[in-house]
Amino acid sequence: LLDHIQKSLGYRIKLDDVAAATIGHRKSSHGLQAVAWWKEGKINEIREYCLQDVKVTREVYEFGLKNGYVLSDNRAGERQLIPVNFSPVPAKTTVNL
Repeated sequence: LLDHIQKSLGYRIKLDDVAAATIGHRKSSHGLQAVAWWKEGKINEIREYCLQDVKVTREVYEFGLKNGYVLSDNRAGERQLIPVNFSPVPAKTTVNL
């Protein structure tokens, strides 16, 4: 997902920023927080974080697949449209003759 966005923009941005602009809500936390929770034995918090992270990723993907773009704020703070092509690539078929 982020590789497609990076190819379109020419630089890398955070999924959290794309989610906020595209679907109107952010991820619940970040990976470093999950590491801290692991060290503290807070497995349920990690579980909830992972489930919500996958949900946000799916929503951004589905939006981009349907609309052909996602949104983010650029470095000047302006909302930008980022063209994406999340369409599945058909598997190559090999025919032996």
